Amino acid sequence: HQFLEGKDNIGLVPGPGPISARQPYPQWGGPEPFEWNEGASSYNALQVALTKSMSSGLSFLASYTWSKSMDTSSDPYGTTIENYYNLKGEWGLSTYNLTNMFVFSGVYQLPFGRGKSFLTKPNSFVQAMAGNWNIGSIVTLDSGLPFNALAGGDVANVGSPSQRGERTGLNPYSTSGFTLTKKQWLNNAAFAAPAQYTFGNEHRNDLVGPAHKNVDVNVFKNFPITEHATFQ
Repeated sequence: HQFLEGKDNIGLVPGPGPISARQPYPQWGGPEPFEWNEGASSYNALQVALTKSMSSGLSFLASYTWSKSMDTSSDPYGTTIENYYNLKGEWGLSTYNLTNMFVFSGVYQLPFGRGKSFLTKPNSFVQAMAGNWNIGSIVTLDSGLPFNALAGGDVANVGSPSQRGERTGLNPYSTSGFTLTKKQWLNNAAFAAPAQYTFGNEHRNDLVGPAHKNVDVNVFKNFPITEHATFQ
């Protein structure tokens, strides 16, 4: 079971007026923080890796993961359950779910200098300048992280502080009149505050943020000091 955190003794149904009139135990004085182990989680993945050991001056590791992680609450201390009485409504993508992830890391020893394909018999100056150079790279490509739009308060008037927004029916990613840009990649018109005294129809983590692409490149040179020691 998964650890959850929420508030119990909230209003059984949304509505106007004092919450105490709709609480199962109004004598407790109000909604109270509650922790329990009733959540569920699921993870399925396909993982592929390709490795090349150092040969001809080249070595690399390439890995790809296609996965889907779902749960009731990814971080009980970071996300509060919307409705204590409807845990099924919290089932959704894990906050850390990355559907696609590709990572490539490699090192290539440039073929110049003593014992290499080019400049195989250099003098000391040429060897010092052109020999023992290496280039490397780490490339990371992955899908965006899931999230959801919030209502911004206790619109349902039940005593639960974390409530989700309302979908208007427009496509949040591409709609006529909306242009996707780096600064605005989600159409605000696709969301609205729920009607007063209702829960929004937005599901937990049903939106996905922009993909992440990162490339690191390094260039380094080895300086042999002794037979067993090298300065890099």
